[in-house]
Amino acid sequence: MKLLSVIPFIFLFSECISQNYIIEIDQGKLNGTTKYDRKGGVFYSFQSIPYGKPPVGELRFKVSQPADKWDGVRDASVDMPMCYQLIDWQNRPQSEDCLYLNVYTPQLLPSSEVGFLGCPIIETQTENRTVFLPDKPISLIQQGTFNHVSLLIGYNDIDGAGSTDIYTETVNLVLRDLGIEAGTQEAADFIDRIEDFYMTSGLFDEPLVQMYTDIWFGYPPYRAAKEQQKVSNSSIYFYKFSADTALNLHKAEAADLRQYKGAVHSDELCYIFNSTKHNNITIEPGSVEDIAIDRVVKLWTNFVKYGNPTPDNTASFEWASITNDIFNYVDIGTKETVPGTNPDETNMIFWETIYEEYLSK
Repeated sequence: MKLLSVIPFIFLFSECISQNYIIEIDQGKLNGTTKYDRKGGVFYSFQSIPYGKPPVGELRFKVSQPADKWDGVRDASVDMPMCYQLIDWQNRPQSEDCLYLNVYTPQLLPSSEVGFLGCPIIETQTENRTVFLPDKPISLIQQGTFNHVSLLIGYNDIDGAGSTDIYTETVNLVLRDLGIEAGTQEAADFIDRIEDFYMTSGLFDEPLVQMYTDIWFGYPPYRAAKEQQKVSNSSIYFYKFSADTALNLHKAEAADLRQYKGAVHSDELCYIFNSTKHNNITIEPGSVEDIAIDRVVKLWTNFVKYGNPTPDNTASFEWASITNDIFNYVDIGTKETVPGTNPDETNMIFWETIYEEYLSK
């Protein structure tokens, strides 16, 4: 599941230029820089701004504490290590000390001050112990105990193409979620039902890829979006990402994935964020990659700024939010973004029926 939080203004595919700028926020002064975006435009960059105390030692797995103030001028021209990730295809430094944010803006405020962009979420206290996650995420959504803000969420059309060697883990994931005990006759019958739908029905050109995509990446955000719509008045925008260009770097790196058409897991990030892996790609003005980047970045930054990916009539389409009656979405393809309803409808109905059947017992 890909869940997008509100972030500062993003200007992407950048490189540094020399001039520095000093601004002041509540915690102290920051020494930032100016950078170029990929089309030569200048923007201001302030990196590694602490928004909480390092969550290490006695603060590990606890509620985030407000960041301390500092004396002098803090260097805001370089990145801090990222939070620990199981997989990092850029091989960047990682650390538990990672509560920092980067702010990129096309202009500085006249007073040269930048407001703080967010605060930690305080979690439930139980017997003087802070609970990191008090219930299943889907249960918290159904209860309405979450931050009610606009949501942009979706999946890639072949998200599961890189996961076809984890059949047992995939099946067990569903069994646990539905409360079916592995190794029982009920589990065997359930697995037969899944295999009949994906393997023998003839519905899919790549049955395993589709099965893994649906179980791990497709149905979870679909279900979450539908459940959230029932309890929230905030807009929910759903997408299916299928663009396939030279920017699909994750697929390009794995020889066994190049046979597939579409976007594998995390390929969409290559259209939004810069990476050293882009150094091997020449993005010509007017190329399909150039146009796709502009199109995707515009949708994402519109959502960040306005809470709506298409807030006006400048786009050739309207990205409608989902409603209680209509599951609107857009397919973000190679050359265009196409609005529609009910993504992968047959698959979603299959899983929706299963979850309603088992969870109603």
